[in-house]
Amino acid sequence: MIPMASTAELSPAPVTAGAVVDGYRIAWPLHGGPRGPSYQAVSLETGRRVSLKLLTRCEPEWRERLEERLAALIELKAPGIVLPVAMNLDATPSPWLAIPWIEGENLGEQLRAEQYATLSDLGRMERLREILEALCRALEPLHLAKLAHGGLAPSKIVAPRAGNQPVMLLDSFFPPASCPADMGDAVIADDALPFVEYLAPEVVIGGNEPDIRSEVWSIGAVCLEALVNVSPWSFERLTLGEARRRMRTTHPLRPQTVDTRVNRRFKYFPPLTMFHLPERRPESALEVRGLLTALLS
Repeated sequence: MIPMASTAELSPAPVTAGAVVDGYRIAWPLHGGPRGPSYQAVSLETGRRVSLKLLTRCEPEWRERLEERLAALIELKAPGIVLPVAMNLDATPSPWLAIPWIEGENLGEQLRAEQYATLSDLGRMERLREILEALCRALEPLHLAKLAHGGLAPSKIVAPRAGNQPVMLLDSFFPPASCPADMGDAVIADDALPFVEYLAPEVVIGGNEPDIRSEVWSIGAVCLEALVNVSPWSFERLTLGEARRRMRTTHPLRPQTVDTRVNRRFKYFPPLTMFHLPERRPESALEVRGLLTALLS
């Protein structure tokens, strides 16, 4: 079980370096998110580094879903899923979760640093294939249990640069969220943009909750970004309504837009996973891995 701390007063946000939050000393800020900021912190008890997530929103219904999902993931014991080591959802003013610190860059950072658009190099092509296969293996236990990550994006994938080490998936324990139908005029916030860019049309347009079929779309979108070195939709500064219209009238990929030096079969992987009709996509990460093998063997 995940240790539950006793209710304690937390320092008001924003938290500064050196501040202590329920037994964790803040080192520096990491990034924001729809539910609040994260910080690298050190446990005063164990000396271990964590990513400390301070929740600015923790509605009773969402909290119940979070606790149910955590219980299911703990029972699942999937090696690629990163779970909190401690949490206090009753803390004031900010409930928090302490997540193990995973060494290494996330896939988004690697894509920006290594310019995967020049994938004609055979070593980089093979590396992308290894990452996609490892990503599918990390997702397979979730999909077999009828669960979806729900927010899959390069920033949530910690992929080792070499070797056969497993991919680690961040934030799998957060309940998947849909795009509310009544928020069409809301500008997509910077902290939400990394997620919306990789959501399937039925989630962004239809307001459906992410599921396994929509996650297959997200796998294809991650591959697309690696192949063309741009995000799938470029939703910056758009309202959610404008993003929906763009999704209805365009498609993020045509095979000819991929570098012609890329393996001819590899460039057809994103279209085969990013059909607008969910029923035409592979059913799960297991089938996606089989598709990769069929295309590239």
